[in-house]
Amino acid sequence: MYPTSAGIRVLQGAERRLFVESLGMIVDMLTVHDFTPDIQVLDELERNQKIATYHAVARALLVEDEPPPALTAVIEAAVASVYRHIQHMISIEMGEGFPDVDDGGLFGDPGLAESRCWRELALAAGHHLGLTADLGLDEPDYCEWDLLVECLEGRVLWDDDWDMVEYMDAPPAVARRVKAELGIDEDYFVAIPPDPDDADA
Repeated sequence: MYPTSAGIRVLQGAERRLFVESLGMIVDMLTVHDFTPDIQVLDELERNQKIATYHAVARALLVEDEPPPALTAVIEAAVASVYRHIQHMISIEMGEGFPDVDDGGLFGDPGLAESRCWRELALAAGHHLGLTADLGLDEPDYCEWDLLVECLEGRVLWDDDWDMVEYMDAPPAVARRVKAELGIDEDYFVAIPPDPDDADA
């Protein structure tokens, strides 16, 4: 179970499938080489720490009898990175930033540019949660898809406190005051995830 913004729950239905597909790709990348989601609190971790963190997030969001984890910057950043990866894959799917899409498709594969897999998954998750009344598969504006994924993320994460780590380098008194005003636990930014050996990872 996970203490989401919509209550303590696990993901279900199409929302679950979208999350699992994205998390699965991240795990695949971690089994081959390191994965850097461009999120400071995650990028600073060792590879096995990332694996342990994603494992903890997966169990919390997908397993009914798993106790809710303590919410730390690393745990919440890992959840956010799964949704950031969805946004990235939709961007690739739509040909955003790839000027050669009209000349044979992405990476020479004309079918990849026309694929709607990630948009279909995101749209189904949005329908499951009642978020996509006006969005259709043919929507050409990436910003609409980006907003949808942000809304899906917002059904899990309360906020983006995990992204404030750079502000915690302020003088201790200032950092304490900011955390107190925002309701952030003292250990939120300093909790260290497990670092299993390769076999356990």
